[in-house]
Amino acid sequence: MELVNYLFQYEDSEPFRQPVDLDQYSDYRSIIDTPMDLGTVKETLEAGNYDSPMELCKDIRLIFSNARSYTPNKRSKIYSMTLRISALFEEKIRRIVSDFKANQKHSERLQRSQRYNRRLKNRNRVCRSARTLR
Repeated sequence: MELVNYLFQYEDSEPFRQPVDLDQYSDYRSIIDTPMDLGTVKETLEAGNYDSPMELCKDIRLIFSNARSYTPNKRSKIYSMTLRISALFEEKIRRIVSDFKANQKHSERLQRSQRYNRRLKNRNRVCRSARTLR
């Protein structure tokens, strides 16, 4: 959430904070199949509808991809703003994704270890029961 708020406050994010005004840019939907904006991302995040940082990344990268597709002129102000905010996002998200993946691996290892320990306890219990029956 901190990163999305940070992007929201970033000066170059102004054109990306709300959905594109389709009255002002009537051809937008003929060029862009899946609109996305930071406001929508923020609402989705606040609602808890992202299962991982990678899902968040997908939507935020879609914002930048849409901007470059709709405004392909590399000399335009919006294109330059897109490059700057995109670079900032990639710099900040790298650590978040890395930490998430490391935590995920740790959690998976812990679960495997717990399953192994349960199987071992069950096996020992069966062995003790078998000895008692003799």
